[in-house]
Amino acid sequence: MAIAGVAGLLLALGWLGPASLAQERKVVVVSWGGDYQDALREAYWKPFQQATGIKVIEDTRPLPPRIKAMVESGKMEWDVVDLTDAQHMEVRNIGGFEKIDYGKLDADSLKMIDRRGHLTDAVMHQMASVGIAYRTDVFKTDRPKGWADFWDVKRFPGPRALGAPIGAGAYGTIEAALLADGVPLDTLYPLDVDRALRKLRELKPHVAKWTTTAAMPQQLLVDKEVVMAAVFSARTYILQQKGAPIDFVWNQAMAFPMYLAIPKGAPNRENAHRLIDFMLRAEAQARYGNIYYYGVANRKAYDTIPASRSRFLTTFPENLKLQFVQDAEWWGKNAPLVNEKWNQWVLR
Repeated sequence: MAIAGVAGLLLALGWLGPASLAQERKVVVVSWGGDYQDALREAYWKPFQQATGIKVIEDTRPLPPRIKAMVESGKMEWDVVDLTDAQHMEVRNIGGFEKIDYGKLDADSLKMIDRRGHLTDAVMHQMASVGIAYRTDVFKTDRPKGWADFWDVKRFPGPRALGAPIGAGAYGTIEAALLADGVPLDTLYPLDVDRALRKLRELKPHVAKWTTTAAMPQQLLVDKEVVMAAVFSARTYILQQKGAPIDFVWNQAMAFPMYLAIPKGAPNRENAHRLIDFMLRAEAQARYGNIYYYGVANRKAYDTIPASRSRFLTTFPENLKLQFVQDAEWWGKNAPLVNEKWNQWVLR
């Protein structure tokens, strides 16, 4: 949608007017940086700021401990946070979010590709995936098809990179180890953490780097320091489009919703609702789907995303059926203890 068209829509909704345009207004949104945040800016935040006059101020790394610390101190600096479902549950357990006023969100935008339904304190805006990425110039014919192959260093020799790509402890790594050990997708949860760590011990000598950021595994692959890594699907396809000999394995990838939430005590809650509403609309979601490689949440967005593009996205039906969705409730309850155990184990 053109900026003028967006402005007209917001005027019709009563968001714009001479008085509101004259005011100094802002909304502070925090996400995960890198090319991912660049895409959010181009698809959502720049058009929103241009259409509404509300200044979008950005920050990065909304890790649960940071949100909890702000909530507990009563000094909240953020208005909208972008979180995985497991991170959302972790903060939700301490009452760390404001209620979402669904009356301020467009009803058509809430017809989503979701597994948890509407939450009282967060709204899904996309689904992301973490799975195996590998160098196609190393594995030209016999290529990995799942986590058992990631562990099979005889059939698929070479150094690996493993860890939580979002730099948040053991998320996804525990699941990968259990799948490699033969646990079926439908009995994965509750996670047997000790069994996963035993399986990880087998691979540890072949792990060149335990990654702590989303950028690390993709850079290691590009630099040929590893031949396989646990990587976000979107970052894999960005590299592929730039000519890197890298591909992604959808089978046994971990899909997880990404949620927008308003942290408790957010200073600009009204503008936070406006930004969330803007980001969920089909036009904006389609713009995002055509810029980046995660799965849009609004079903209508796929009406204007070409099929040639859709096949790279998490929520594309053919991709989604091969994946498992992370159990956010389990992680929300167990993340602190599991991540503490993980941190101790990985340093041994």
